[in-house]
Amino acid sequence: MEASDEVVIRSLRRSKLRVVVLMFIAHSFFRQASLKEMQKGLNICASNILGAIMGDGRRYKVEDSLISMGLLERAETYMGGFTIICYRLTEKGAYIVAILEKESRINAILGEIREWP
Repeated sequence: MEASDEVVIRSLRRSKLRVVVLMFIAHSFFRQASLKEMQKGLNICASNILGAIMGDGRRYKVEDSLISMGLLERAETYMGGFTIICYRLTEKGAYIVAILEKESRINAILGEIREWP
């Protein structure tokens, strides 16, 4: 079940990491990214990124995860005998990103990201 826009925005305001991951994917080529790309681009460990995307039941609630809220979807591609898993922005995710980019707090977070090595 997808959450309403107000619930989604409120949930994202409580989690800087969810916002960072969502914005990274929104500004990535084809609006999708693999876990490895996010790790390198954000300099954040994989378990925290996966927690924000799918929830882990401990630190990150599953119902507040980016996939549960309908902002991202998991996409699998088979190439050369390997499975490549990417996380892709949904239409609802693009709509929420457009709303968040108008907020000054979110722009401050994005400014911090651009300063990372």
